[in-house]
Amino acid sequence: PPGAPGLVPPAVAQAQFGFHIRGDTLGSNRLMDYILSGTVPVFTDERQYDILLPFVPWRNLSVLINARDKDEFLDAVGRVVPQYETVKATLDFFAPLLRWETPAPFEQYMQLFQFCSPRHK
Repeated sequence: PPGAPGLVPPAVAQAQFGFHIRGDTLGSNRLMDYILSGTVPVFTDERQYDILLPFVPWRNLSVLINARDKDEFLDAVGRVVPQYETVKATLDFFAPLLRWETPAPFEQYMQLFQFCSPRHK
C-alpha cells in the first residue's frame, strides 16, 4: 500500500511532495518510488510526461512546476500546495495499478491499459 515502510527511504514515504527532477535523461526510478510510497511527484520539465505510458493520467497524479526561474518556482510551489489533497487521492487510486510485483507483468500492463482506456470510463 502507499506509504508502506521498507519500500523506499523513510523520508520519501513521509514526504507530501517529491521532486522528479530530470538528470541525464527525462526519467528515473524516482518517479515510481514516489508513486508507490504515496508521495506526490513534482515534475520540473513538461517533456518528462512524454516518455511515460500514454494511457495513464500522469498529470492528474502529479504536479508540474517551472524550476528554471526562482520567482516562477516560488509562485508555482504556492499554487501546487492547495492541490495536494486532490492529487494525492488520485495518486492513491492509481498506485496499486502501477505496482507491478507480479509473475505476469504483461497481463498487468494490459489490465492497466484496459482500466485507463476511454471505453472503460
